[in-house]
Amino acid sequence: RCAVFNGDADRLVYFYKKKNGKIELLDGDKIGLLIAQFYKEHLEKMRLIDLDEVKFVIFQTAYANGNSSKYMREQLNTPPVIVPAGVKHLHDEAAKHDCAIYFEDNGNGTATFSKEFPVLLSNVLQPEAAMMKFVNSIFNEAGADAISTLLVVELIIRRNDWTVQQWAEMYEDAPSMQLNIPVVDRSLFLTTPDETRLVEPAALQTKIDDAVGRRRGRARAFVRPSDTENTVCVYAESASKTDAGKLAAEIKQAVKEHLKESPACFSTHLLLPYPIYSL
Repeated sequence: RCAVFNGDADRLVYFYKKKNGKIELLDGDKIGLLIAQFYKEHLEKMRLIDLDEVKFVIFQTAYANGNSSKYMREQLNTPPVIVPAGVKHLHDEAAKHDCAIYFEDNGNGTATFSKEFPVLLSNVLQPEAAMMKFVNSIFNEAGADAISTLLVVELIIRRNDWTVQQWAEMYEDAPSMQLNIPVVDRSLFLTTPDETRLVEPAALQTKIDDAVGRRRGRARAFVRPSDTENTVCVYAESASKTDAGKLAAEIKQAVKEHLKESPACFSTHLLLPYPIYSL
């Protein structure tokens, strides 16, 4: 297994070469899920969740792969809380809870703990409490730190006696596609707080719903304005890579039609499609 940091070491992803020669990526969604499962299992063994003594929350953004969120709901019985994209939003929300895990799909994330959480663990005389206190001490709670995250991941997969392949098989990523569409004024596109739906223009959201609905529950998609540039982002997931591309293209066309009707927000720059995952 191989681990990769970015330049300032606040992002971590893993990968390995499969027998067919292709590269399998384990991104921030897989890292966050691995860590979240570790904490959920230990808190359940100590009954701290059952007794409602600890508020345990997993945070994701709309860009998290849908199958990772599904695993959290169905296998961990802990639906993730979706917040606006950006580590600042994730960290601010995580800091409000006793034990919170957050990771973006790009590998940026960490775990945070309340002041009361170590006290609760000190009152529990179980091996799980000692293990959690040790893992807690490795995390950099001030923000994303790829080095500390690497140590936590290595500890968990070795404790589970897992190969990197077993870790990767927790779930299979839903095929996805992202497109960026330049506009003059991104502020004309307003979303719900979790950024998964458009509030304005409402007619565009209706077209997105129609395109997703034709996939009979096997797809999801959203459009949101960029945080830093005058572009709007289209994200689409579906049952296959081909159909994810088709869904993204349908939504791109709907956005283009809206831009033609509202020339004040149209930019003549090229539309720039690129895949998030190489599947």
